[in-house]
Amino acid sequence: SEKVSVVILDYWMSGMKGTVVAAELKRLNPNIPIIVLSGVSNLPGEAAGLVDQWFLKGSHRAEKLLESISTLLERRPEHTAE
Repeated sequence: SEKVSVVILDYWMSGMKGTVVAAELKRLNPNIPIIVLSGVSNLPGEAAGLVDQWFLKGSHRAEKLLESISTLLERRPEHTAE
């Protein structure tokens, strides 16, 4: 019931992949920015069109993640589905 501005997922999750969650989130709201923060270094093909940003855990400083969130929110269309 709460508005979500951005979603950060892991690729490997208990019982499913983060891309499955991303697909459902994009179905509900195509404009929701999704970031994957994962130990998987290469973006799997299944993530194309679902994930807006992919970060390898431990390879970037926290500021880089925050900058990415800010950029994605700035680029988001004004009127998003809720």
